[in-house]
Amino acid sequence: MSDLHRIRWFDGQIREGRYPNSAALAERFEISRRQAQRDIEYLAYSLSAPLLYVAKYRGYCYEDKTYAFSLLYMTDEEQKISNYLARRYGQPIASCYAIALLREAAEAEEVAIMRTKAYMSERLRNRFNDIALR
Repeated sequence: MSDLHRIRWFDGQIREGRYPNSAALAERFEISRRQAQRDIEYLAYSLSAPLLYVAKYRGYCYEDKTYAFSLLYMTDEEQKISNYLARRYGQPIASCYAIALLREAAEAEEVAIMRTKAYMSERLRNRFNDIALR
């Protein structure tokens, strides 16, 4: 099982209000508690998850409930597309589904640009032909 799968499970547990901890992660995926703790640290430090340990429940929750780590799935090209479209439309990327939609939007925009260029080229060609015939 990959660490990504474990992290997604851990994230899901937090979102369901279950306050998971390293023991639960280790038991669920049959890994050492140390490996489970490394996964939690990766989520907190590398993915900038706003994890908060709640002693009362002996587990973690998010300080910011809107946190999402969907950028984890993006290639460099997808990240560039995402950054461009986020700047253009002023909205952050929220999920892999949104990335797919944005990719389609970028492709549609590229097609529209190509059609505009073709139209303008044809229009210029016609204009030059009109001038040449005079």
